Amino acid sequence: MPRRPYHHGHLRQALIDTALALATECGHEEFSLREVARRIGVSSGAPFRHFADRSQLMAAIAEQATVQLRIRAERDQHTATDHPMARLKVLGRSFLGWALSHPAQFRIVSSRRLFSFDQAPGLQRHFDAIRDLTLQLIRQAQSSGHLDAHVPAADLALQLRATAYGLARMLIDGQLPQWRVPGPAAHQHLVTLLDRCIDGLATAAPSGVAPMPATSTAPLHYARHPSPVGDILVVCDDEGRLLALDFADHEDRMRDLLRRQWGAVQLQPGPLPPAVGAALDAYFAGDLRALDALPTLARGTPFQAAVWQALRDIPPGETESYGDLARRLGKPGASRAVGLANGANPLALIVPCHRVIGANGRLTGYSGGLPRKQWLLAHEARCATDGLRLR
Repeated sequence: MPRRPYHHGHLRQALIDTALALATECGHEEFSLREVARRIGVSSGAPFRHFADRSQLMAAIAEQATVQLRIRAERDQHTATDHPMARLKVLGRSFLGWALSHPAQFRIVSSRRLFSFDQAPGLQRHFDAIRDLTLQLIRQAQSSGHLDAHVPAADLALQLRATAYGLARMLIDGQLPQWRVPGPAAHQHLVTLLDRCIDGLATAAPSGVAPMPATSTAPLHYARHPSPVGDILVVCDDEGRLLALDFADHEDRMRDLLRRQWGAVQLQPGPLPPAVGAALDAYFAGDLRALDALPTLARGTPFQAAVWQALRDIPPGETESYGDLARRLGKPGASRAVGLANGANPLALIVPCHRVIGANGRLTGYSGGLPRKQWLLAHEARCATDGLRLR
């Protein structure tokens, strides 16, 4: 390898660049600081003005590599959607892309016997920033019900890092051909595998619940229907399945949920399916089970789907607290996550989130407003009592 010229005053960076080139050329263990000096063309003692030994030089390489990873990860997050699981996937792809673009740095960062991590405060700081970003994204996913809130966030962060690291290591070490993964498609294949691993952190969704999408291109139809508590907006697909039902004065919320749960939807005005109008009229007339048979297509995470199904299991005329609902789901510490899933419910009335109250028995937040929630509960209590008397 020819000498690497450097500008006077930039010796430290020249040492780092030359050591990295030597590590790429002949291996991490095969050069000394004196060899680095010789390649640059300086005295054998010059490197020691910046690095006490080779371990410190390798730590400096690792720090720069970690800075590159941090910059890439933070930059890529700016282009990610606001869906928590999508952001985790982008973070994993950032790590894979960095590792595969800088294999020599990846090997050095991964080899703790080359330097002392505890004696490199700059390296620790940038590593901690990446770890904190991972924990932040995981906690967001747990708060929104996309990941199990009972699993420690630190454990999930370690699991994700280990998965991405292991996949990158197999490619860089040349192990993928043994697994029949062709070279040209290896990077994209690893991205697909990593996405699947992240998806696999959640349990399988119940039948009838669609997975979270990237986009939805099929047009959806919306219509308005009057009710005693204000006009109701209904969104259906071409097959007549309900994707959203909300109150007209909360149309912005409905559209936001559709965007988050279905992607870039196309909403077109259309006629209300007769069965939907008839079921709504029957419900407000006192047939509290009239909405149960309507075909729906909710789209959410497995945890959200489990909460929504549990809401449908609350009988008309009865209420349940967030804590009770969480315990019924086998997640006694997930009251807040249950509340968030409750708030993401796209099908008001059909999925009766108005039947959930505070632990003290008081009415708590309802997307349709507390007066409307009070009216619905009173309506259901009255009609359920009347139904018992008629039996």
